[in-house]
Amino acid sequence: MKTPMIIDDETGGMRILITPTNLVGYLDTLLHIHLNPLEGTAIHVPTQQEYDTLMKIYEIGGWRWMAGNIPTQWNNWTLLRERTCIGAHNPFCHGNIEDYKEQNERIIKPEEFYSLSGISTLEAKAIAQIFDGAKILAEAP
Repeated sequence: MKTPMIIDDETGGMRILITPTNLVGYLDTLLHIHLNPLEGTAIHVPTQQEYDTLMKIYEIGGWRWMAGNIPTQWNNWTLLRERTCIGAHNPFCHGNIEDYKEQNERIIKPEEFYSLSGISTLEAKAIAQIFDGAKILAEAP
């Protein structure tokens, strides 16, 4: 990383500045993320961006799809789009929000799941961006 990366929260009130000096600390955070499984709970991801971030967090947390695949291997958001929910447990599956409601599952937002795992929304955003950067570096020749 040659130049600093600035990650703002949605309101512009907080920001994280990632520089070559503190990048190692953020990578260490990525390697030691612990997610709290929530049985009987689904996470509603109405946007592609929310889905992508959740899948990156799940992958870093060591979670897998029911079939055993890594979370970022498939893009299941395109099937149900804004109705997409993801189980908040490992292994996990996806489904329609209406189906989860019919099964009396608790529906939460990604931010609530992150908070219950000790991750702020801003940190989740930073983790997703660092994940993308690390993936690019890993795929480089």
